[in-house]
Amino acid sequence: MKNSEIFTDIFHEIEGELKKRAKITNNIPFFQLIEEAKKTELRNFINRYESDLKTYANLRNVIIHKRTKQVLAEPSDEAVNKIRDIRDTLFNIKSVSSIFKKHVTTLNKDEVFQKALAIMKEMDYSQIPLYDGEKQFVGLLNANSITMWLADNVDLGLVDLSDISIGGIYDQYQANKQNFKFISKEKNIYDVAHEFKRHIDEKIPELDAILITDNGKKSGNLIGIVTAWDLIELDL
Repeated sequence: MKNSEIFTDIFHEIEGELKKRAKITNNIPFFQLIEEAKKTELRNFINRYESDLKTYANLRNVIIHKRTKQVLAEPSDEAVNKIRDIRDTLFNIKSVSSIFKKHVTTLNKDEVFQKALAIMKEMDYSQIPLYDGEKQFVGLLNANSITMWLADNVDLGLVDLSDISIGGIYDQYQANKQNFKFISKEKNIYDVAHEFKRHIDEKIPELDAILITDNGKKSGNLIGIVTAWDLIELDL
């Protein structure tokens, strides 16, 4: 098959899937379809690929003259491969839980500081969720707070960690910081990427991690955690 045939076939697959997700049964302009798809669970996927999709819609119009159906141009191999990648991504958008569901190490706020240090060193963690009891979420203790506490207390010559609680350190350095966000296990990976990007674009205080629960609330069962580094590894 010629590249023009492959390209237009893939484009029509994308168009059909967007119409299906947006529950559109009639023919509407592709740019309008993109706006309708933004109202669905595909919103952040569309935001990620909107510029590419619009470019390929214009290219599709150049390739095929609407009146004569004559092929006026042949897209490059690069264009075909790129639109194929977008098509494959659209048809295989993964939920955040399907990728990041795992056992999450948590600590009780009353546990001693030494335990947090030992876990973070052994597991190479940069943050640990804190709870008061089994279900009451307290916050996300990060390495910055630990570093600040150590610096302050080493200066004072206080290095005995046996009586220092994790909750005490959290209350001193992070009690008023929202360095976390909860998200439902049903959300997709583009929703997660959007949250990190939004914090950067809107200059919201640093988001250390997104916590995944079954219902997207802090009262839900914690089933996973995502950091910005996790998304970098996925090239999102």
